[in-house]
Amino acid sequence: MTENIDTALGSLEIYAKLILSGLGFMLAAMVIVFVLYRAVSSFVKPTGKFARMVRVAFGAIYVLILLLAVSLAAESLGYDVASFTGIGILLVITGAVVVFFLIPFLPRVPFNVGDLVSIRGHMGNIEAITSYQTVLRTFDGRLIYIPNVLTFSTDIENYSTVPNRRVDVSIQIHAHDNLEAGRQLMLDAMLSDDRVRADPAPSVFVTNIDKGLVTLQAYCWTTNADWFPTRDALIVDITGRLQRADDVELALYEVAVRNIDL
Repeated sequence: MTENIDTALGSLEIYAKLILSGLGFMLAAMVIVFVLYRAVSSFVKPTGKFARMVRVAFGAIYVLILLLAVSLAAESLGYDVASFTGIGILLVITGAVVVFFLIPFLPRVPFNVGDLVSIRGHMGNIEAITSYQTVLRTFDGRLIYIPNVLTFSTDIENYSTVPNRRVDVSIQIHAHDNLEAGRQLMLDAMLSDDRVRADPAPSVFVTNIDKGLVTLQAYCWTTNADWFPTRDALIVDITGRLQRADDVELALYEVAVRNIDL
């Protein structure tokens, strides 16, 4: 009886060592792969033309690590894993190639966790995606739970899937002002901001004239991450330049308020 217990404990110790060594190998290898993936992702953007290849390649590496750990554990138990390992590697490589070419044709959710989106009038970052609802965190910290039936039955704006985004700034000046000076003022403000991209080049157009007021619309492009601060800085800069200008000024509306006695 004692011998059986000792044998069982010995076998358990061997299995425990195999399990721990296998898990340690997998954890260390996955950390290395994760670090490499983050390093590569800093050069290959999520929407770049090589992003799909990188994701599939590192996914295949993860599976190969798991296969190698299983093979090492089986070999430690005395099994012949040479043929099994070769077949497994061949299947992983074949699967990676098939997945690479199938991904564009597979249906997928039009956003990922962390993306900045607008769904049914709510704007915020995707907090979680479950099988029955999408969780959206707004800028003021609120959580919006939207059933997927409603999420995917309406238009979805995803601001995180494109590397660059256009900034639009609109002002109104008086028709008797120097229009070319106003146009140049807005161009100078955009050209002086380092976050504004040179290609496509910034531009300003007259988009409307009504009741003595002329609308000037400025367009420029910046990175997605810089869109909010760039737009904010341009509005402040253009407003300051208009206040200092002599031949053009920002048009002010006169609002008539009517008192109603109830």
